[in-house]
Amino acid sequence: MIHNQFVNFLKTKSELINEIYLVRENSLHYAILFTDDSIENETEIIEFKMDYDDTPVSGKFPLILSFLDKEDLAGADIKERISLG
Repeated sequence: MIHNQFVNFLKTKSELINEIYLVRENSLHYAILFTDDSIENETEIIEFKMDYDDTPVSGKFPLILSFLDKEDLAGADIKERISLG
């Protein structure tokens, strides 16, 4: 349920995101690659995380975001690529 909420939120920001990956199965850890890696773009996504972190469920199911460059993914053990389209 939380995963779906986050992905739906990301769909509203799809113009900012080049690729997104779920890092591990059964987790809320995401690797995000922006079309333009900027503080402004990161801030748009972090606002969701900050709101989520204020909820009681965040302690049990933490939302982890990694903002990466394409070369950072080389050799990484990534569970799946998430389609926003």
